Amino acid sequence: RGKARERQGRVGEAESDLRAAVAALGLAGAPAARDLITALEMLAETLVASRKDTEGEATERRAVELARRELGADHPLLGKALTSWSRALRVLGRLPEAEAAAREALALDERVLGEDHPQTLRALRVLAELLRERGNLDAALPLVQQELAGQLRTVGEHHPDAARAMEFLAILESAQGRNSAAEVWYGRALDVYRASLGERHPTTIRALRNQNEFWRRRGDDAQA
Repeated sequence: RGKARERQGRVGEAESDLRAAVAALGLAGAPAARDLITALEMLAETLVASRKDTEGEATERRAVELARRELGADHPLLGKALTSWSRALRVLGRLPEAEAAAREALALDERVLGEDHPQTLRALRVLAELLRERGNLDAALPLVQQELAGQLRTVGEHHPDAARAMEFLAILESAQGRNSAAEVWYGRALDVYRASLGERHPTTIRALRNQNEFWRRRGDDAQA
């Protein structure tokens, strides 16, 4: 119910509902551990959406600690919680800690779920985004290439998830001065967005703006 209210813009009510759920599940003890971890993650997302970033990070950390203690080091819920915690740490600017959590999540997901599982592909993306933010473009690029390969194997080249990886590749290639490769990936991503989401979808519009900005930086005003 909390997340439904959040989607309706009733974030305050969503937060109250999720706090109540966390409190009730906490009283249930170990048998409710999985549900409590999920509720903690949902609460943390709501807190971050409300700009309560410090409490959001602490809530995500609690989910990680609970998953590690109650479910063990090889449970997929621990990998999911680690990835979410990494994102919360990133919001706070605690990038070395965020990278460590993201690397642990990716290693766990690859080991337990396999390289093509959606959770593993998400972990790849989160780590790549962190590495890009830290200026380590050479390390980020192969992770995005790995993500794209996984998306192509699982959802196919015409899916928006594949297009997101293509667009990220374009951004990384452009940042490293490989403009010809970047132009190809921008074009491929936009083709998929237009076909799958439509011309007026916010994702398509955002990608088009990114491509236009790329052309402007390159000095190709006629294209932009």
